[in-house]
Amino acid sequence: MRSITAHLNAASVRRRHVALVLIAVLLMPLLPLAGATGAEAASCPAPAGAAPRDDAGPADADVVVHGHGYGHGMGLSQYGARGAALLGCSAGTILRTYYPGLTPRDVPLAGQVAVELLVGGLRAQVRAEGGPVTWRSGAAAVTQPAGTAWSVVRAGSGLAVRSGTEASAPEVPALRTAPGAPLTVDHPGVVTRTSTWSASGTTGLVRRSRGDVTRLVGGPTGLTVHEVMRDDRRGRAVEKYLRGLGEMPVSWPVEAQAAQVVAARSFLLGKWRGSEGAYVVRPTTSDQVWLGADKEEEDRRYGGKLAAAVATTSSGGSGTVMTTPGGSVARDLLYASSHGGWSESNTYVWGSTQVPHLRPVDDSRWDEASGNPYRSWTVGLSWEQVARAFGFSRVDAVSLPERGRAARTGGVTVTGVRDGRVVRASFTGQQARDRLATVDPAVRSSGFTFSVPSTTEGVAIAGDWDGDGLDEVAWWHAGVFTLRARDGGLRTVAFGPKGGVPVAGDWEGDGRDSIGVFDDGWWYLGDASSSGALERTVRYGTSGDLPAPGRWAAGSADGLGVVRGNHWLLRPSTTSGAATAVLSYGRRGDAMVPGDWDGDGRDEPGARRGNTFHRSGAGAIPFGRPGDSPLAGRWLTRTADLPGVGREGTVWALTREDGASMQRLPLHR
Repeated sequence: MRSITAHLNAASVRRRHVALVLIAVLLMPLLPLAGATGAEAASCPAPAGAAPRDDAGPADADVVVHGHGYGHGMGLSQYGARGAALLGCSAGTILRTYYPGLTPRDVPLAGQVAVELLVGGLRAQVRAEGGPVTWRSGAAAVTQPAGTAWSVVRAGSGLAVRSGTEASAPEVPALRTAPGAPLTVDHPGVVTRTSTWSASGTTGLVRRSRGDVTRLVGGPTGLTVHEVMRDDRRGRAVEKYLRGLGEMPVSWPVEAQAAQVVAARSFLLGKWRGSEGAYVVRPTTSDQVWLGADKEEEDRRYGGKLAAAVATTSSGGSGTVMTTPGGSVARDLLYASSHGGWSESNTYVWGSTQVPHLRPVDDSRWDEASGNPYRSWTVGLSWEQVARAFGFSRVDAVSLPERGRAARTGGVTVTGVRDGRVVRASFTGQQARDRLATVDPAVRSSGFTFSVPSTTEGVAIAGDWDGDGLDEVAWWHAGVFTLRARDGGLRTVAFGPKGGVPVAGDWEGDGRDSIGVFDDGWWYLGDASSSGALERTVRYGTSGDLPAPGRWAAGSADGLGVVRGNHWLLRPSTTSGAATAVLSYGRRGDAMVPGDWDGDGRDEPGARRGNTFHRSGAGAIPFGRPGDSPLAGRWLTRTADLPGVGREGTVWALTREDGASMQRLPLHR
């Protein structure tokens, strides 16, 4: 897909500009593509500088998709080009910004373009709207009167023509063709309407064109229909094609139109087909939207900006295209409706090797000026919808790279249960967008990130998320961690089974704690990145056990532990296997809270009963209220852990052994 155009509401744009359009095209000449003039340099602002904010999204959703823009997000942004032109930027500046490293240059053009209306179809119909047209089959030539519609149907593997649209209309015998033999309709300058039907009989494309030739060929696989434009006294084929391009509203500024025309011409040159002796292109978003005579007539009504853009970027048999540093015409010259502040890398969208000119570009200032209705959008989804979209019975974690200045080098990673097994699956940005759109079509682009609405419900945990030696807090509720940084910043991570128990630990021994979830003897252990991606799953313990991770042996990494009754079964690594130590501590029904109570670098058992923390080797401390979420952390000093409790979105942390001082750590700012 090269572009999304359905929502480029030309009618709404016309309403805003119709009073100015007729004079605007006369007063706004195109600036040269080769470089910015002094006037432009004074008026054209840098593309960056107005980054859009993510909307909060619905509070009752399990997952919020925060998106920007519409389409695949690579290359030129059509709305961004509009904003740039409104701000005084030239087509050349627009193109060089969205295609870094490429240069506009005039190149010779071939003399024929074939628009592929139908392949392997059932039938077609040609209406002679603007005057009589001439049908040819071999040496035979038959005139179709103006205002009539003739049908073309398959006859074996060849074609037959009927002088009407009904099945009973008489055949024109001279126009019957053998398999593979072309049937043509000559109509240079005369508007025809060609309608097509697919092999299944459903209505296909309908396009109006003023020439030059409609070519129809029958074969074993069905009917093929091309609308062909040629170099002749009426003009150049490529210019005729471009004047019918439907990729941008005709009321938009002429410099935006010129940038679009150059991008479209460059793309067209990559569609050369030697067997046809023509550039062969489909007239839909699968290649480029081409609307033919409908677009030309609309353009004339609103001042002719598209025609002017085609003319000013054409010279004789040549036209302006984007070229590589080596001088060749650039391939993969993609464009989309809008990026909403950042274009995307093809490595993220498609998972393909980096194309130098398809890398992130900050166009936030231009996009802000464009009136882009999809600059920012949000979609709320349930976990069930997310699981269905990605083919899981249950989703435990979703991660993707941050959108922004650096190219997103990875795609979207989803971890969950599929066919009864815990699996991890990767998707490109485009694949993820397409899958999410099956459960909610309002997911409009690959330019999205995830978040989970914050909540004060759930269980408080503590962890050293940033590796500074002191603990911060997090809140767990229904499969979602909300982590609080020391500066008060929050991030939410969807991770693990909703019915599990949250845990934290330094699984890698790198000085930073990571999140995890324990569920029926399975440990889901995350990494320390902002995405919270699942690192591995480990089987240790059974259903009914309580998790008790900790640093049970000398070293830098935490291990696993479970409490069964009042028996602590400890293992100093994050691997499956037998317990290496079994201790008895606490009573059945206690809340088990391990911690480094004596500051020796190793954890010891602890238990909270009522409102009292009992600590192995360190004595009991009353703190908090019954029903609070108990936890342990290193709050103000790097010597030993002290108790804390979570209550209604706030952690109260004890900062002195005698209970005379405590710290309030609200989850929210």
